[in-house]
Amino acid sequence: MNPEQLNDRFNLTLTLFLTAVAFHFVVSSELPKIAYATRLDKFIAFMYVLLFLTAIENVVASRLTRTLTVAEVEDTLDLAAIIAFYSILFLGSMWFLWPYIDKKLFQPADGPITVMRTTVTNTGRAPTT
Repeated sequence: MNPEQLNDRFNLTLTLFLTAVAFHFVVSSELPKIAYATRLDKFIAFMYVLLFLTAIENVVASRLTRTLTVAEVEDTLDLAAIIAFYSILFLGSMWFLWPYIDKKLFQPADGPITVMRTTVTNTGRAPTT
């Protein structure tokens, strides 16, 4: 999208933000109410941050077109923003999915390994040698 078209860029970002809010409401209505933030709540907050950073990138790209050509802005800033966005999105998704991947790939097939323990009871007597 052309960096000079700030209105179109903001419309797209706003649409994505409203979609994320609607998704958050639907998911929140289906989950039980608890007093702490779950991993999903943190992931949705992470998505809000990414959308906010996208809006900032839109403004910066629009402002840079005053001093640089549109092609230069698209080649440098937009490309860097796309690479950074997808890198952050990938890392955030892996953080979100890692506990599930860990359970499926790294746990033994027959369940967790248990170690035998011996129970020592206190009889009240002095130890004998």
